Amino acid sequence: MAAKFLDIKQMMKAIDLRDRQWYNNLPPEEKKLYSPYMTLKWSASVNGDRFFKEHYIEMTNELVNKNLWTLSKNHKGLLWKLNAICGATVTQFHQWIYPKKKTSSTKSKMKELQAIYPNAKQQDLDLLDKTMTTKQFTELKKQHGIDK
Repeated sequence: MAAKFLDIKQMMKAIDLRDRQWYNNLPPEEKKLYSPYMTLKWSASVNGDRFFKEHYIEMTNELVNKNLWTLSKNHKGLLWKLNAICGATVTQFHQWIYPKKKTSSTKSKMKELQAIYPNAKQQDLDLLDKTMTTKQFTELKKQHGIDK
């Protein structure tokens, strides 16, 4: 039975040691599992010395990130070689960086405050949102004819 994921540790070691043939040596089933985006995310994050952190971030951004979406469909081998060039020839610890959670920029209370005070600064609305009690907010909505 084929694995659902590539071995991340093995892949990151290949990048660190600049193994440009690693992707070509994968069996066809594992080539299908290769994701240039995931490789970019993993290779750009290094724990340890500041020099290596900066090296990996700068190199992956310059060589891989700029053309990732253009090349990712038909040129996975090329993207692998670009990722391999980013290696520092020293094995590093690569840590996954979780994507930021999507947060709604405005809560329902904030939307109503923005409707009541359209010319107010966001900072002032945030302060109102934090300091106003539910009772005060309900009274304010009644004064402005908001039934919700």
